[in-house]
Amino acid sequence: MSRKMKAAVYVNKGKVVVREVPIPQIGQAEALIKVECAGICGTDLTIISGNHPRARPPLIIGHELSGEVVEIGEEKTEIKVGDKVTVRPLLSCGKCYACQMGWDHVCQYLRLLGIDVDGAFAEYVKAPLETIHKLPEGVSLDLAALTEPLAVAQHVITVSNLKIGDRVAVIGAGPIGMLVALLARKGGASKIIVSEVNEYRLELARHFGFTIIDASRIDPVSRVFELTNGMGADVVYEVSGTASGTLQMVDMVKIRGEIILVGVHEKPDPTNFTQATFKELVLRGSRVYMKIDYSRAIELLIPEQDNLRSLISHRFGLEKASKGLDLVRQRGKAMKILLKP
Repeated sequence: MSRKMKAAVYVNKGKVVVREVPIPQIGQAEALIKVECAGICGTDLTIISGNHPRARPPLIIGHELSGEVVEIGEEKTEIKVGDKVTVRPLLSCGKCYACQMGWDHVCQYLRLLGIDVDGAFAEYVKAPLETIHKLPEGVSLDLAALTEPLAVAQHVITVSNLKIGDRVAVIGAGPIGMLVALLARKGGASKIIVSEVNEYRLELARHFGFTIIDASRIDPVSRVFELTNGMGADVVYEVSGTASGTLQMVDMVKIRGEIILVGVHEKPDPTNFTQATFKELVLRGSRVYMKIDYSRAIELLIPEQDNLRSLISHRFGLEKASKGLDLVRQRGKAMKILLKP
Protein backbone atom coordinates (compact mmCIF):
# COMPACT_ATOMS: atom_id res chain seq x y z
CA MET A 1 0.00 0.00 0.00
CA SER A 2 1.05 3.63 -0.39
CA ARG A 3 2.66 4.81 2.86
CA LYS A 4 0.65 8.03 2.83
CA MET A 5 -2.97 8.54 3.86
CA LYS A 6 -5.50 11.31 4.24
CA ALA A 7 -6.40 12.43 7.75
CA ALA A 8 -8.39 15.20 9.45
CA VAL A 9 -5.81 16.89 11.65
CA TYR A 10 -6.51 19.33 14.48
CA VAL A 11 -3.83 21.95 13.77
CA ASN A 12 -4.75 24.82 16.08
CA LYS A 13 -7.69 26.23 18.01
CA GLY A 14 -10.85 26.02 15.92
CA LYS A 15 -9.13 24.53 12.88
CA VAL A 16 -9.15 21.02 11.39
CA VAL A 17 -7.37 20.42 8.09
CA VAL A 18 -7.55 17.35 5.83
CA ARG A 19 -4.01 16.59 4.70
CA GLU A 20 -1.72 13.76 3.68
CA VAL A 21 0.26 12.20 6.51
CA PRO A 22 2.31 9.02 6.90
CA ILE A 23 0.40 5.79 7.56
CA PRO A 24 1.11 4.76 11.17
CA GLN A 25 3.90 2.26 11.75
CA ILE A 26 2.75 -0.54 14.07
CA GLY A 27 4.63 -2.19 16.90
CA GLN A 28 4.64 -5.91 17.65
CA ALA A 29 1.62 -5.61 19.98
CA GLU A 30 -0.43 -3.43 17.60
CA ALA A 31 -2.53 -3.74 14.47
CA LEU A 32 -3.26 -1.37 11.60
CA ILE A 33 -6.92 -0.84 10.81
CA LYS A 34 -8.42 0.55 7.62
CA VAL A 35 -11.13 2.86 8.93
CA GLU A 36 -14.61 2.34 7.52
CA CYS A 37 -16.54 4.73 9.80
CA ALA A 38 -15.61 7.18 12.54
CA GLY A 39 -18.19 8.92 14.71
CA ILE A 40 -17.99 12.55 15.77
CA CYS A 41 -18.26 13.03 19.54
CA GLY A 42 -18.74 16.07 21.76
CA THR A 43 -15.21 15.46 23.07
CA ASP A 44 -13.90 16.21 19.57
CA LEU A 45 -15.50 19.66 19.82
CA THR A 46 -13.82 20.24 23.19
CA ILE A 47 -10.48 19.36 21.59
CA ILE A 48 -10.74 21.70 18.62
CA SER A 49 -12.02 24.52 20.83
CA GLY A 50 -8.70 24.29 22.65
CA ASN A 51 -10.38 23.41 25.96
CA HIS A 52 -9.29 19.80 26.36
CA PRO A 53 -6.65 19.59 29.10
CA ARG A 54 -4.54 16.92 27.36
CA ALA A 55 -5.07 17.09 23.58
CA ARG A 56 -2.30 18.96 21.76
CA PRO A 57 -2.05 19.82 18.04
CA PRO A 58 -1.14 18.52 15.57
CA LEU A 59 -3.47 15.61 16.34
CA ILE A 60 -5.68 13.26 14.33
CA ILE A 61 -8.85 13.21 16.42
CA GLY A 62 -11.61 10.59 16.56
CA HIS A 63 -12.11 7.67 18.97
CA GLU A 64 -15.34 6.03 17.75
CA LEU A 65 -14.60 3.68 14.86
CA SER A 66 -15.12 0.53 12.86
CA GLY A 67 -12.94 -0.94 10.16
CA GLU A 68 -10.90 -3.84 8.83
CA VAL A 69 -7.56 -5.16 10.07
CA VAL A 70 -4.92 -4.88 7.33
CA GLU A 71 -1.68 -5.49 9.24
CA ILE A 72 -0.78 -7.18 12.53
CA GLY A 73 2.36 -7.05 14.67
CA GLU A 74 4.33 -10.07 15.74
CA GLU A 75 2.63 -10.72 19.08
CA LYS A 76 0.34 -13.77 19.19
CA THR A 77 -3.32 -12.82 18.82
CA GLU A 78 -6.69 -14.17 17.74
CA ILE A 79 -7.18 -11.11 15.55
CA LYS A 80 -6.53 -11.80 11.85
CA VAL A 81 -5.97 -9.68 8.75
CA GLY A 82 -9.37 -9.16 7.15
CA ASP A 83 -11.29 -9.17 10.43
CA LYS A 84 -14.01 -6.54 10.77
CA VAL A 85 -13.41 -4.81 14.10
CA THR A 86 -14.05 -1.94 16.45
CA VAL A 87 -11.63 -0.51 19.00
CA ARG A 88 -11.98 0.19 22.71
CA PRO A 89 -9.94 3.40 22.65
CA LEU A 90 -8.67 3.41 26.24
CA LEU A 91 -4.93 3.34 26.86
CA SER A 92 -4.30 2.43 30.51
CA CYS A 93 -0.96 2.29 32.32
CA GLY A 94 -1.50 -1.16 33.84
CA LYS A 95 0.48 -0.21 36.96
CA CYS A 96 -1.48 2.31 39.06
CA TYR A 97 -3.83 1.40 41.92
CA ALA A 98 -6.93 1.50 39.71
CA CYS A 99 -5.36 -0.76 37.07
CA GLN A 100 -4.14 -3.22 39.72
CA MET A 101 -7.70 -3.41 41.05
CA GLY A 102 -9.05 -4.18 37.58
CA TRP A 103 -10.49 -0.69 37.09
CA ASP A 104 -8.32 0.26 34.14
CA HIS A 105 -11.12 2.48 32.77
CA VAL A 106 -10.40 4.91 35.61
CA CYS A 107 -6.63 4.52 35.37
CA GLN A 108 -4.79 7.32 37.14
CA TYR A 109 -2.92 8.01 33.88
CA LEU A 110 -5.70 7.12 31.43
CA ARG A 111 -5.14 8.18 27.81
CA LEU A 112 -7.39 7.77 24.79
CA LEU A 113 -7.01 7.20 21.09
CA GLY A 114 -7.82 10.43 19.28
CA ILE A 115 -7.06 12.54 22.35
CA ASP A 116 -3.59 11.67 23.59
CA VAL A 117 -2.44 9.83 20.44
CA ASP A 118 -3.59 9.96 16.81
CA GLY A 119 -7.08 8.62 16.23
CA ALA A 120 -9.62 7.54 13.65
CA PHE A 121 -10.41 10.57 11.46
CA ALA A 122 -8.09 9.04 8.90
CA GLU A 123 -7.87 6.30 6.33
CA TYR A 124 -5.86 4.15 8.75
CA VAL A 125 -5.38 4.01 12.50
CA LYS A 126 -3.20 1.83 14.69
CA ALA A 127 -4.35 0.36 18.00
CA PRO A 128 -3.02 -2.03 20.64
CA LEU A 129 -4.15 -5.60 19.95
CA GLU A 130 -5.63 -5.81 23.45
CA THR A 131 -8.10 -3.01 22.61
CA ILE A 132 -9.38 -4.48 19.33
CA HIS A 133 -12.75 -6.28 19.34
CA LYS A 134 -13.79 -8.53 16.48
CA LEU A 135 -17.34 -7.91 15.25
CA PRO A 136 -19.97 -10.64 14.86
CA GLU A 137 -21.02 -11.72 11.37
CA GLY A 138 -23.69 -9.51 9.84
CA VAL A 139 -22.99 -6.35 11.86
CA SER A 140 -23.11 -3.17 9.78
CA LEU A 141 -19.84 -1.26 10.03
CA ASP A 142 -21.85 1.97 10.16
CA LEU A 143 -23.59 0.77 13.32
CA ALA A 144 -20.40 -0.75 14.70
CA ALA A 145 -18.94 2.77 14.86
CA LEU A 146 -21.56 3.42 17.56
CA THR A 147 -20.09 0.73 19.82
CA GLU A 148 -18.11 3.28 21.85
CA PRO A 149 -21.05 5.54 22.83
CA LEU A 150 -23.21 2.45 23.32
CA ALA A 151 -20.59 1.08 25.74
CA VAL A 152 -20.69 4.40 27.62
CA ALA A 153 -24.45 3.96 28.07
CA GLN A 154 -24.03 0.29 28.98
CA HIS A 155 -21.62 1.27 31.77
CA VAL A 156 -24.00 4.00 32.99
CA ILE A 157 -26.84 1.51 33.43
CA THR A 158 -24.51 -1.08 34.97
CA VAL A 159 -23.18 1.25 37.69
CA SER A 160 -26.66 2.51 38.58
CA ASN A 161 -29.06 0.63 40.84
CA LEU A 162 -31.84 0.66 38.26
CA LYS A 163 -34.59 -1.81 39.16
CA ILE A 164 -37.52 -3.19 37.19
CA GLY A 165 -40.41 -0.73 37.43
CA ASP A 166 -38.26 2.30 38.25
CA ARG A 167 -39.21 5.68 36.86
CA VAL A 168 -36.16 7.43 35.49
CA ALA A 169 -35.34 10.89 34.21
CA VAL A 170 -32.64 11.58 31.64
CA ILE A 171 -31.39 15.16 31.45
CA GLY A 172 -29.96 15.77 27.98
CA ALA A 173 -30.97 13.94 24.79
CA GLY A 174 -27.79 13.90 22.75
CA PRO A 175 -26.50 10.54 21.47
CA ILE A 176 -25.35 9.36 24.92
CA GLY A 177 -28.53 10.53 26.64
CA MET A 178 -30.67 8.76 24.04
CA LEU A 179 -28.66 5.55 24.38
CA VAL A 180 -28.92 5.71 28.18
CA ALA A 181 -32.70 6.07 27.85
CA LEU A 182 -32.90 3.13 25.43
CA LEU A 183 -30.86 0.86 27.69
CA ALA A 184 -32.79 1.99 30.79
CA ARG A 185 -35.93 0.76 29.07
CA LYS A 186 -34.15 -2.50 28.25
CA GLY A 187 -33.16 -2.68 31.93
CA GLY A 188 -36.76 -2.58 33.11
CA ALA A 189 -37.63 1.08 33.69
CA SER A 190 -41.40 1.55 33.58
CA LYS A 191 -41.32 5.25 32.70
CA ILE A 192 -38.54 7.17 30.98
CA ILE A 193 -38.71 10.95 31.05
CA VAL A 194 -36.32 12.83 28.78
CA SER A 195 -35.63 16.53 29.37
CA GLU A 196 -34.06 18.52 26.53
CA VAL A 197 -34.18 22.01 24.97
CA ASN A 198 -33.46 21.03 21.35
CA GLU A 199 -36.60 20.48 19.26
CA TYR A 200 -35.00 17.94 16.90
CA ARG A 201 -33.73 15.81 19.77
CA LEU A 202 -37.06 16.02 21.58
CA GLU A 203 -38.85 14.77 18.47
CA LEU A 204 -36.46 11.82 18.20
CA ALA A 205 -37.03 11.01 21.88
CA ARG A 206 -40.76 11.07 21.20
CA HIS A 207 -40.19 8.73 18.24
CA PHE A 208 -38.55 6.26 20.64
CA GLY A 209 -41.63 6.37 22.87
CA PHE A 210 -40.17 8.33 25.78
CA THR A 211 -42.08 10.95 27.77
CA ILE A 212 -40.51 14.26 26.80
CA ILE A 213 -40.09 17.59 28.56
CA ASP A 214 -39.22 20.68 26.56
CA ALA A 215 -37.01 22.33 29.18
CA SER A 216 -37.02 25.61 27.23
CA ARG A 217 -40.76 25.98 27.93
CA ILE A 218 -41.59 23.90 30.98
CA ASP A 219 -39.94 23.58 34.39
CA PRO A 220 -38.48 20.04 34.24
CA VAL A 221 -38.56 19.54 38.02
CA SER A 222 -42.25 20.34 38.39
CA ARG A 223 -43.11 18.19 35.38
CA VAL A 224 -41.15 15.19 36.68
CA PHE A 225 -43.07 15.40 39.95
CA GLU A 226 -46.36 15.55 38.06
CA LEU A 227 -45.39 12.48 36.05
CA THR A 228 -44.35 10.51 39.16
CA ASN A 229 -47.35 11.32 41.38
CA GLY A 230 -45.39 13.76 43.49
CA MET A 231 -42.59 11.33 44.34
CA GLY A 232 -39.78 12.26 41.95
CA ALA A 233 -37.68 10.02 39.74
CA ASP A 234 -36.14 6.88 41.23
CA VAL A 235 -32.99 7.44 39.18
CA VAL A 236 -31.81 10.60 37.41
CA TYR A 237 -29.15 10.35 34.71
CA GLU A 238 -27.49 13.76 34.22
CA VAL A 239 -26.09 13.61 30.70
CA SER A 240 -26.27 17.25 29.62
CA GLY A 241 -23.08 18.46 31.30
CA THR A 242 -24.80 21.81 32.01
CA ALA A 243 -25.15 23.97 35.10
CA SER A 244 -28.95 23.84 34.85
CA GLY A 245 -28.83 20.04 34.72
CA THR A 246 -26.75 19.75 37.89
CA LEU A 247 -29.19 21.99 39.75
CA GLN A 248 -32.31 20.21 38.45
CA MET A 249 -31.07 16.68 39.13
CA VAL A 250 -31.08 17.06 42.93
CA ASP A 251 -34.57 18.53 42.95
CA MET A 252 -36.23 16.06 40.57
CA VAL A 253 -34.99 12.82 42.17
CA LYS A 254 -37.00 11.19 44.94
CA ILE A 255 -35.95 11.05 48.60
CA ARG A 256 -33.13 8.49 48.91
CA GLY A 257 -33.01 8.29 45.13
CA GLU A 258 -29.95 7.97 42.94
CA ILE A 259 -28.21 10.37 40.57
CA ILE A 260 -25.73 9.15 37.98
CA LEU A 261 -23.37 11.85 36.71
CA VAL A 262 -22.56 11.21 33.05
CA GLY A 263 -22.14 14.61 31.40
CA VAL A 264 -18.63 16.05 31.44
CA HIS A 265 -18.32 19.66 32.61
CA GLU A 266 -15.60 21.97 31.34
CA LYS A 267 -15.73 23.90 34.61
CA PRO A 268 -17.29 23.27 38.06
CA ASP A 269 -21.03 23.82 38.12
CA PRO A 270 -23.25 24.54 41.16
CA THR A 271 -25.04 21.66 42.90
CA ASN A 272 -27.48 21.84 45.81
CA PHE A 273 -25.55 19.68 48.27
CA THR A 274 -27.78 20.75 51.16
CA GLN A 275 -30.79 19.25 49.42
CA ALA A 276 -28.74 16.19 48.48
CA THR A 277 -27.87 15.72 52.17
CA PHE A 278 -31.43 16.25 53.42
CA LYS A 279 -32.81 13.77 50.85
CA GLU A 280 -30.02 11.24 51.58
CA LEU A 281 -29.22 10.90 47.90
CA VAL A 282 -26.70 8.64 46.26
CA LEU A 283 -24.55 10.51 43.71
CA ARG A 284 -22.38 8.32 41.54
CA GLY A 285 -20.08 9.17 38.66
CA SER A 286 -19.84 7.07 35.50
CA ARG A 287 -16.70 7.29 33.34
CA VAL A 288 -16.32 5.61 29.95
CA TYR A 289 -16.59 1.78 30.24
CA MET A 290 -14.99 -1.45 31.33
CA LYS A 291 -13.97 -4.16 28.86
CA ILE A 292 -17.11 -6.17 29.68
CA ASP A 293 -19.27 -3.13 28.83
CA TYR A 294 -17.64 -2.99 25.40
CA SER A 295 -18.29 -6.67 24.79
CA ARG A 296 -21.92 -6.31 25.84
CA ALA A 297 -22.35 -3.24 23.65
CA ILE A 298 -21.16 -5.29 20.66
CA GLU A 299 -23.74 -7.95 21.53
CA LEU A 300 -26.44 -5.24 21.38
CA LEU A 301 -25.53 -4.00 17.88
CA ILE A 302 -27.81 -6.43 16.03
CA PRO A 303 -30.84 -6.50 18.41
CA GLU A 304 -30.73 -2.69 18.71
CA GLN A 305 -29.90 -2.01 15.06
CA ASP A 306 -33.16 -0.21 14.22
CA ASN A 307 -32.80 2.18 17.16
CA LEU A 308 -29.10 2.75 16.46
CA ARG A 309 -29.79 3.44 12.79
CA SER A 310 -32.27 6.15 13.86
CA LEU A 311 -29.47 7.94 15.73
CA ILE A 312 -27.29 8.35 12.63
CA SER A 313 -28.29 11.68 11.12
CA HIS A 314 -25.45 12.31 8.64
CA ARG A 315 -22.67 10.52 6.78
CA PHE A 316 -19.81 12.49 5.25
CA GLY A 317 -16.56 11.74 3.51
CA LEU A 318 -13.39 12.63 5.40
CA GLU A 319 -12.96 15.84 3.39
CA LYS A 320 -16.12 17.18 5.06
CA ALA A 321 -14.86 16.61 8.60
CA SER A 322 -15.05 20.35 9.41
CA LYS A 323 -18.64 20.50 8.18
CA GLY A 324 -19.55 17.54 10.38
CA LEU A 325 -17.93 19.12 13.41
CA ASP A 326 -19.78 22.39 12.74
CA LEU A 327 -23.10 20.54 12.52
CA VAL A 328 -22.52 18.86 15.88
CA ARG A 329 -21.55 22.21 17.41
CA GLN A 330 -24.73 23.84 16.11
CA ARG A 331 -26.82 20.84 17.27
CA GLY A 332 -29.84 21.83 15.15
CA LYS A 333 -30.86 18.67 13.32
CA ALA A 334 -27.73 16.61 13.93
CA MET A 335 -27.45 13.58 16.16
CA LYS A 336 -24.67 11.09 15.41
CA ILE A 337 -22.50 12.05 12.43
CA LEU A 338 -20.26 9.46 10.78
CA LEU A 339 -17.18 10.19 8.72
CA LYS A 340 -16.39 7.57 6.07
CA PRO A 341 -12.74 7.81 4.98
